Amino acid sequence: MARPAIRLPTLRTVGIAGAAAGIIGLVVPFLIRSGPPFATIDSPSPKAPVGRCFIAKGRVDPGTIGRPLWLLMAEPGEPWREVGRVYPPPGTWGSRVCVGRDSASVRLALVLADDELDARLAGPPREEPDAEFPDWLRGGCAGQQQGGCGPRRRSPGLPAGATRVAFVSVPVAGANRSRAIAR
Repeated sequence: MARPAIRLPTLRTVGIAGAAAGIIGLVVPFLIRSGPPFATIDSPSPKAPVGRCFIAKGRVDPGTIGRPLWLLMAEPGEPWREVGRVYPPPGTWGSRVCVGRDSASVRLALVLADDELDARLAGPPREEPDAEFPDWLRGGCAGQQQGGCGPRRRSPGLPAGATRVAFVSVPVAGANRSRAIAR
């Protein structure tokens, strides 16, 4: 009885099998990425006052993050601005944050950015608008010569294209409270 000969794979079949393995290797991690994104702001804690400059730290699971992750900050009455992009290292992140002299608190948010917001945050900084006129110099204040014309500026929401993952509001120690309260 003759033994069947073992047929060696051809270069073509090896190439097809390699391409299939490569495609599976690229697609499977995206399919496994189920569940909500996991990223935290562990430090500073919401109740402990911080100095004008501090290090914000946290944890991140890179397997759950499908879009660019950014750390944003906002002082009272001011718009959100970027601190930096969080490149997920093996489990932790950290970033230096500095606030203005008159800030009584600061809000920090970790957000997932869509492509448009990511490009805007990664691009060159925008010029600050000129100083705003006080409320009493603007039209629409019926008979007021000084003082406010309604409620003060509210803190704006997160920018368009941002999905909040983590958030913390922290008091700032040693801030010039009299000016911060007047805002």
